[in-house]
Amino acid sequence: MGVNDVPEPPDHASARATALELLKQFVALSSGVLALSAAFVEKFWSDDVLLQTLLGVSWLLLIGSVVCGLQAISSMVQTLRLPDFSWSEDATRRFAAVSKWTFVAGLSLFATFAFLAARRARSQHPEGICNWIVMAQASSTR
Repeated sequence: MGVNDVPEPPDHASARATALELLKQFVALSSGVLALSAAFVEKFWSDDVLLQTLLGVSWLLLIGSVVCGLQAISSMVQTLRLPDFSWSEDATRRFAAVSKWTFVAGLSLFATFAFLAARRARSQHPEGICNWIVMAQASSTR
């Protein structure tokens, strides 16, 4: 690249396609964490209020990520369909940013919950977490 060579700005359509793909991934990942954790909630449920709160707040944040991600996708589609909807571009950015940060916060809280729940289970069952999981699976199949 020479001294006078100025890099070309990214293609607007390419940037939109990338943003749309990222939003779809946030929605899919948030939905997946919600679905899996809800499906197995009885396996790791705790009477500890802190753990219940962490799980509940992480679910709320992940639900918020899904809702904001879908709203951002909807706003992006409106902008493509009706170019005179200039307000929609700002809305898309705001919803996308909220979706991103609620996803990060929700996933972080869920990881914290999982770590603390596993640690608590291990302290209650010193024979090991693997044995505890086997016992939990055996008791649920009865």
